[in-house]
Amino acid sequence: MQMQPKNILAYFAVRDHVDRLLNIAAPLARRFDARLDGLHVVPPVQIYADAGLSVSSAVYKTQEELFDAEAAAIEIAFASRCKSDDLDNNWRHLTAGTGPAMQKAVAAGRLADLVLAAQYDPENPAAAYFPEDLVMGCGRPVVLVPSAGTFGDIGSRILIAWDGGREAARTVFDALVLFKPDAKIDILTAENGPRGEVAAITAPEALAEALARHGLEAAVTHSRGSELPVGEDILSRAADFSADLIVMGGYGHTRLRETVFGGATRTILEHMTVPVLMAH
Repeated sequence: MQMQPKNILAYFAVRDHVDRLLNIAAPLARRFDARLDGLHVVPPVQIYADAGLSVSSAVYKTQEELFDAEAAAIEIAFASRCKSDDLDNNWRHLTAGTGPAMQKAVAAGRLADLVLAAQYDPENPAAAYFPEDLVMGCGRPVVLVPSAGTFGDIGSRILIAWDGGREAARTVFDALVLFKPDAKIDILTAENGPRGEVAAITAPEALAEALARHGLEAAVTHSRGSELPVGEDILSRAADFSADLIVMGGYGHTRLRETVFGGATRTILEHMTVPVLMAH
């Protein structure tokens, strides 16, 4: 039996992430009567000087003060929003120390039922922030929220990117609890995907039948992979379908070369236009 999420973790790298993530996290916390944990990990100070030049302790101290001020602003914004939305919440403030900030964020995510994080924004880069580390490392479903646009409750219109692989299966069934009973679901599959008897077992029509046993109705659409790169096709279909959530497996390293949808992971991470739920 699939349990409802009771512990939702939102990871804030910068102050601008707070409202962006809570616009999605707050409705989910209310829907599932879940506790919302806010987390910020203060990154280590890293200053790269030219060869032969030293960096004064004042420079390090100034950077530390900037990081501490950002952490305080995030905590205040999180507490204010949770109070106004009357959310059961808990704040966690960690320090990276000498290691990567994402290492502690990943560890914290492993104890959550669901993790939310913002897309990396090259126009407003956060120090030591790599959201894909959460997908690949924490072993939990992660909802990544685009850096542009405004988003709210999710789970009404879902686009599933399906290749029948382990990552896709893991992600879909991790995400199932977020699907509303009357959700509109479109299963997007690649025409140049796997063939043969084994692939037929996990065909998109078979996934639609599995979802039907949960009372969910899903249609199947074939990707125009031969006309358009798969990642672009996923985003195009999401726009046409007015999806409020894309569900797809997160692939990394050699797996990127082994699957049809694996190569789309980087495209989606860089150019997402709606929230994306990934797991690995």
